[in-house]
Amino acid sequence: MQSRVDATQFIGKLRGATQSVLTRCSNDCYYVVKFTNNPEGLIAILSEVITARLGSHLGLPMPSFEYIHVGKWLLDHSPDIRISVGGTSTNYDPGLHFGSKTPCRSEGANGLCLPSPLLIARIADPATFAGALVLDAWTGGADRREVIFARSALSGPSQPQFIDHHQSFNGWDDPFRSPNSTPHYFRTEFYDFIRGWLSFEPWLSIAETTNSNTLHALVRNVAPEWHVSQSFQDAIVTHLIRRQRLIRSQIAHLRDRETSLFLNWNRAQSVRNGTA
Repeated sequence: MQSRVDATQFIGKLRGATQSVLTRCSNDCYYVVKFTNNPEGLIAILSEVITARLGSHLGLPMPSFEYIHVGKWLLDHSPDIRISVGGTSTNYDPGLHFGSKTPCRSEGANGLCLPSPLLIARIADPATFAGALVLDAWTGGADRREVIFARSALSGPSQPQFIDHHQSFNGWDDPFRSPNSTPHYFRTEFYDFIRGWLSFEPWLSIAETTNSNTLHALVRNVAPEWHVSQSFQDAIVTHLIRRQRLIRSQIAHLRDRETSLFLNWNRAQSVRNGTA
């Protein structure tokens, strides 16, 4: 069962469709909290929970998440923290919500905002960006790839963490939706290392061979207060099983388009075939 912590202080609202809130919690850590009554609906935070589990199942660096309890007193005493849609504002609901952990100040972690060449040189494991493409191709994510970078010392390597999955299950309820969409990516320079299908391992093999029992275990057991139906859980599992057959074609679309994302793929293939 996922752990639960209490929100103790709102730091401020963040940009984005779900109107999340940066929050300090009772464990003295900070979380990006997405509320159950966010403008994107409950599917947004369900996507966050399930995709975080899928990413961890693949072995990708994902922020840990908790269920964050937000009390009515804190909301009543935070008049600036309200949902704004179309010129009107409404209250966030008290109760249990989704929280993605951000680096705690006590851990001395720092975000990075550098030009791509400098940033790539400081990443501890750039190959995981190929794994994130596998994750997005598998779920059918419809939003751009978001990444944060953290490090424990100013001169140390940075660790990418893949975040913001509120639109992961695009088309989950429409089995007739076109499968020709492509996964969204970060900056193009981050994929120069890809030399062919082996660059997507082990994430690709794990995604393609995950069985239905494992998927049911990853999808179920969300917060009971959210009243998620069994039919919804079954539909998400069906969606993921259906998309297992599409992961390679989604990635191939990025390879074969006029401006290929994988600039070194063809050269690697030629060397392997002994033609270069």
